[in-house]
Amino acid sequence: MAQTLPEAKALPQPPTDGITALAYLPPSTTTSSSLLASTSWDGSVRIHDTQAMTLVTSHVMEAGPLLSLAVVPPKQDSSSSVLVTGGLDGSVRKFDIATSTVSVIGKHTGSTQDAENAKKVGCSCLVALEGPYEGLVGSAGWDGMFHLWDSRTTTTTTTTSEALASISLPGKAFSMDYDPTHHRLVIACAGRKMVFLDVKSNSNVENVLQRESSL
Repeated sequence: MAQTLPEAKALPQPPTDGITALAYLPPSTTTSSSLLASTSWDGSVRIHDTQAMTLVTSHVMEAGPLLSLAVVPPKQDSSSSVLVTGGLDGSVRKFDIATSTVSVIGKHTGSTQDAENAKKVGCSCLVALEGPYEGLVGSAGWDGMFHLWDSRTTTTTTTTSEALASISLPGKAFSMDYDPTHHRLVIACAGRKMVFLDVKSNSNVENVLQRESSL
């Protein structure tokens, strides 16, 4: 016998354009497990309480449309998480929920090896690393580049910090995930290419495998 699906409920004050990413915030001593963050083509990051059905906060990231989102868990001495967003302009920005402040972590500036993607700098994928690499954020973009950033290091909107590591990808990046057990990243790129990266103890990143998906 088929189960009856629960009634769909729309959250209030949604984005005014397409949603690009969703992520629940980890619960803390001051926040519940029902806080849902979202990014949108309207350039704003939002946090909704899906239990109370309320909009907690929203903020324009000043990066044009937002393509990706990652949640950096709170530190032991902090009660709130940090959101990291990837913009169409290639910027990787940090939104401090506690203070509602925005700062720039880094920026995709275009591949020097791929003329076709040189001007397509959108940061399409983000992941927050865990365990011994907590605080580090990986980004991959339409420029065919992967960068590893330290989210604790920030710059002004007019300067760009150096990435801890950078690797050229075989094409545009469309999706990325992280295995916290083996500290391995997998990136899905254009042309059905998949790239596997290992994060080393000194924050170096090694390209360990590239293959074409059979799908």
